[in-house]
Amino acid sequence: MAWLERQVAAALLERSPSASDGSEFTACVRSGGRVVAGVYAAVFGRTCELQHLFVDPVLRRAGLGRRVMEVAEREAARRGCSQVVLFTHASLGERYYPRLGYDLVARVDEYPDGDSALWFKKDLGPPK
Repeated sequence: MAWLERQVAAALLERSPSASDGSEFTACVRSGGRVVAGVYAAVFGRTCELQHLFVDPVLRRAGLGRRVMEVAEREAARRGCSQVVLFTHASLGERYYPRLGYDLVARVDEYPDGDSALWFKKDLGPPK
């Protein structure tokens, strides 16, 4: 899978002159020496794609997700991004991301059966 991801990223960079080097970063919250929340992101041009967000199930609803998302958004802005995009499923974040200022920009119902695929976007303002 990593090989496929590298090939797709390379093809995107080849075809999109405004894309950067496809840099990646993580933002994590640690407690007791272990990661309890984190997000993985990739930067292409002035867009940051948040690809994975995780919060330890025992610690959910304690503000860790919001905290790690704010750190990721600041890092995206620091890297010159003007927007953040992410993909999720309705069962995982349909109401969560709008509370963080994200707008729903696309939805595919019944993907997978009984759920919906969602794409969100948040404007960060002009690149810094």
